[in-house]
Amino acid sequence: MNALLRALAEGKLADAPLPDIDRLPTFAERALNRLHLRHLDEQARRDSEFHALQESRRITLKDQHKRKLEAIERRISTARLRGRDERSIALFRSQQRRAEERFASLMSELRNAIQPEIRLEPLAACVIEAVPEGEST
Repeated sequence: MNALLRALAEGKLADAPLPDIDRLPTFAERALNRLHLRHLDEQARRDSEFHALQESRRITLKDQHKRKLEAIERRISTARLRGRDERSIALFRSQQRRAEERFASLMSELRNAIQPEIRLEPLAACVIEAVPEGEST
């Protein structure tokens, strides 16, 4: 494989007519099957990562929302202790309502996030004949 990549990088690959290989369709099918299996493994890995990141984000959003509501409740409690009127409290209730709306919006975005998908579309196949340097076929 290294020799192939080196020859490719050095521009030393030469085009030649396709040799007559009896089992070429079998080899091509085997290669395609391996490619599909590799694709399935990679997609499964990405699916797992996506779900883990989604869950992590969900936990973070819930924790942030909880802390925000707790902070607003503390402000309401402090305002009441200081004898503020209900108009002041109404402002804090508006903050709570906006926080709830924002949280609902973020959770909806999270639920509706589209999972990345890898698509496989084989385009070409090639036959490579490795010939030691200095020899020809």
